[in-house]
Amino acid sequence: MRIRQMLPLTTPVPGRRDNRKTSFPSKFAIDTNLPPDYYIAPFEYGLDGLYRGLITDIDDSELNMSIAILGKKIGMTQFFDEDGRRLPVTVIQAGPCQVIKVKTAEGRDGYDAVVLGLGNKKEYKISKPVLGQYKKAGLTVWPTTVKEIRVTQDEALMYPEGGTVDVSMFQAGEKVDVTGTSKGHGFAGVMKRHGFHGSLRSHGRAHECHRHGGSIGMCQFPGRVIKGKKMAGHYGVDTHTMLNLKVVAVFPEQNLIMVRGPVAGATNGQVILRKATKVRKRKAL
Repeated sequence: MRIRQMLPLTTPVPGRRDNRKTSFPSKFAIDTNLPPDYYIAPFEYGLDGLYRGLITDIDDSELNMSIAILGKKIGMTQFFDEDGRRLPVTVIQAGPCQVIKVKTAEGRDGYDAVVLGLGNKKEYKISKPVLGQYKKAGLTVWPTTVKEIRVTQDEALMYPEGGTVDVSMFQAGEKVDVTGTSKGHGFAGVMKRHGFHGSLRSHGRAHECHRHGGSIGMCQFPGRVIKGKKMAGHYGVDTHTMLNLKVVAVFPEQNLIMVRGPVAGATNGQVILRKATKVRKRKAL
């Protein structure tokens, strides 16, 4: 996959409107022994002429991998830290998750991943092929939710096949990413779905058009509705990931973890809790 990496521009490029030196952090190094004009060709610029980065072919298989666990959103409450500050937190019941299968790149699957299960489902509600997989994995409790998590080869060692993992994998103070499904609002209008202000409600305005979206047409050219036009439609039930939420407290005995801030989804909604992969590192003074 082609990924745009942000690398420092050290030499001015002729023909560009802005040649200011711009520096971006990157964990990928370039060969400094090559001539400066070697990297000019792959550079990409935006419509404004500003530097946008270097396009390179890099394997991104490990960019979105991290230690993860399944959980259920309990709700929001408040928590007082050591300094007496009141923090809004979301309580998540994470685990214990059963490790149904561990996939490896050397095996028949061809990639590293773990299959986790959460919950307790009645046996008569499970099909026989799936039940056979659970019994082969040595499970005694049939999970309600099953998710596959991509991990690295080293992270896969933390998941014993046939065993369980719990919330003790996380510690207070670290950053996590929480993925959940937002609440469903059904078929919503443009004011609720996109935040339109609506039309005037006085001075002889026609009735029953205050919450309408207005005109969507075009002139004779192009004579069509542009793709992506904000209109009424289905609202909600989308996957949202809240990045870099701070872990406030962990209670392994109750399988509870508190993260600061909101998490997408309704009460008792399923979430995926993983260690943050985009933590911003501050430079030392």
